[in-house]
Amino acid sequence: MRSQRGDVRKSGIGIGATSDIIVGENITDAQVSYTFGDDTAFSGLSLLIQASNLTNEAYQTYAGSKDRPLEYVEWGRTYLLGLTYKF
Repeated sequence: MRSQRGDVRKSGIGIGATSDIIVGENITDAQVSYTFGDDTAFSGLSLLIQASNLTNEAYQTYAGSKDRPLEYVEWGRTYLLGLTYKF
């Protein structure tokens, strides 16, 4: 799955408030699952592999303009492995 978001402007309230910019991002996630058939030695077993933020997109914000950075956060990639078994 791929989700894409463009830049967003977040307005402050009050005297001297800035209009912050949240930079758009392209995040790619993937998920694969497999359920073993009833005629196999692993009958009832399901396997799930999931990966999030495969492109390692960072979260970035700026104060008013892109020459005034506020935040730069790299969340990194996340990998998950899951098993389920039905009796």
